[in-house]
Amino acid sequence: MKTKHFIFIFICSSIFSLIACDPIYFTNPQPFDAKNIYEFPKEYRGLWVVEGDSTIIGENYFILKEYKQTIGIAKKEIDTSSTYILKNNKIYIKKKYADINLSEGFSYKLQNDSVLFNSRDIYKVSLSYDTFLRKVDEYYILNTSNTSTWWNLYLIKKTTKNILEVYVLAEDDLQNTKKDAIFISDEGIFLNTKWCKNDLLKFIKNGGFSKKILDLDLKEKKPLPK
Repeated sequence: MKTKHFIFIFICSSIFSLIACDPIYFTNPQPFDAKNIYEFPKEYRGLWVVEGDSTIIGENYFILKEYKQTIGIAKKEIDTSSTYILKNNKIYIKKKYADINLSEGFSYKLQNDSVLFNSRDIYKVSLSYDTFLRKVDEYYILNTSNTSTWWNLYLIKKTTKNILEVYVLAEDDLQNTKKDAIFISDEGIFLNTKWCKNDLLKFIKNGGFSKKILDLDLKEKKPLPK
């Protein structure tokens, strides 16, 4: 991953299944006594581009375009695998955990019995009935759900150095909250916790949401594309 003007280590659930995060789910959006917000703050909106990767925050959406390095796969492996499809001079990749389980087609070339191509991942989150912000003091909590039954949480904050940071929960953050767990397994921690704004703020101030997944320098942002 790049580490210049933004760091992307990202994100669990829909776009945010993007990431290698500890899977922690809640029965309800948090905090329960805050209203839903369907717009990102104006000062957060903009475009960041670093070495081909781009991040866009619009009025009510977030987009990550991540360009990966050249990938080489043995032609024999592709011919015997159901994961890859070669069609019309392009390679398609089947994805297991995605809303659409087939990638876009990538142009490729054959070299020494290997198929070489540059892949690209595009993730988009739109604020809507199952994805919205709630405010806690100076923080925003992004609540997102694929099922409207179980919810993932992301903490968004702006630092005094004008850096936009996003954090997720780590399992170690929940030592005093596991009593609310409905189910704990390798698939995740499922919690029946209901935080009010004051309780959630206290949790944040005591070190909750310790895993940073996104770092954007607001001084480096460019205007949104039209």
